[in-house]
Amino acid sequence: MNDAARTRAVLDLAIRLAMLQLEAGAGAQDATATMTGVSRAFGLRGTDADVTSTELTLSWTDPTGDDAITRRHIISRRGLDYHRLAAAAGLYDEILGHRIDLVTARRRLPAITGGRPLFPPLVQRIGWGVVGAGAGILLGGGMLVAAVAFVTGFLLDLISVTLGRRGVPLLFQTFVGGAVGPVAAVLVHLVDPEASASLIVVATIIVLLAGVTVFGGVQDVLTAFYVTGLARITEGFVATIGLAGGVIATSLLLNRLGAPLAISVNEAQPESAPLIASAAAVIIVIGFAFGTQLPWRALWVVCVLAVIVEAVFLACTLAGLGAVWGSAVAAVTVGVVASPLTRLTRTPVLPLIVTAVIPLLPGLVLFNGMMQVASEQVDGLLDIFRAAAIAGALSAGTIFGHYLVRFIGGRTRTLRLGRI
Repeated sequence: MNDAARTRAVLDLAIRLAMLQLEAGAGAQDATATMTGVSRAFGLRGTDADVTSTELTLSWTDPTGDDAITRRHIISRRGLDYHRLAAAAGLYDEILGHRIDLVTARRRLPAITGGRPLFPPLVQRIGWGVVGAGAGILLGGGMLVAAVAFVTGFLLDLISVTLGRRGVPLLFQTFVGGAVGPVAAVLVHLVDPEASASLIVVATIIVLLAGVTVFGGVQDVLTAFYVTGLARITEGFVATIGLAGGVIATSLLLNRLGAPLAISVNEAQPESAPLIASAAAVIIVIGFAFGTQLPWRALWVVCVLAVIVEAVFLACTLAGLGAVWGSAVAAVTVGVVASPLTRLTRTPVLPLIVTAVIPLLPGLVLFNGMMQVASEQVDGLLDIFRAAAIAGALSAGTIFGHYLVRFIGGRTRTLRLGRI
């Protein structure tokens, strides 16, 4: 191909690979670095890459003249698909290492994008049910609560995917999801009148809490992608508002129909027994790994990391450091431990870190704050600020831990969470 055609092919490959990473769960920093890295690897210097909450842009200006070529892609969706993210990161590393030519790389990319998922949709859905069951145990519930949380987690993922495919906005998706919790609590009350309605509601909606979104948004903000980060944080707030609205509206309706239901998320407190908490954390992590299609080779690593994170967090809590500082110390620890394991598992460090810290994400705290604000309780604002502080501590801690390892190894210039 001639020079102009080759230039367009390079820009197209760079922006499509970055788009794939972004849609699979990578941050704005990784997407930007991918666009510039691929361009340079194939000889294009002076490219300008930009990522916003809605689009990616990549431009190159011919240094010998005024001609410029620009590629722009609209971000249609963002989710979590760590199987494709790992494959994209592997292709990116091959490109940077000059182990693959342009033609082969362009042929490989569609195979990753349109390839078969690691797990079929049914297995992914079961994974989200397992997340709910583990959360029920972590929050102090018994086997009945865990079983109900498993079933509703399975159904909530089905509802969310169905509504998403029909173009229903996120607010209304989570509103419908929030309505499931109180209904499940009433049904369980018929079986066991002593069961805590509040614990059942929280355990059933745990898979829809916006912890991952807020975590990713704070991470983008901390890496200087403020517009993208604030957009993701706003998305997390919108999802939480929908959840709180669904829970409150359904509870009021059930009360009108003669089924008294008092919801207090303060009843859902994390399990303090180390063995039970660690076991519950591993269950959550395994379910999340299946739901997000984490590669098999990394499953044992995230289980070990989850135990380490939970142990460090509980130790910090018992030492009186509180949830925020406990989260920060646990995040630094997992960032340090996870970084050397990326080569061993051939998986980017981002999926390892996010999966490991799932039990500590502040979705429940944010939901609690929104519920209180909706009930005209000013104290809810404190929980919202606390959720932001925990998300900031987790994001900053993981980034610092990863940076620390790379600094010691002398590779600070290539600090990226989405690379192998």
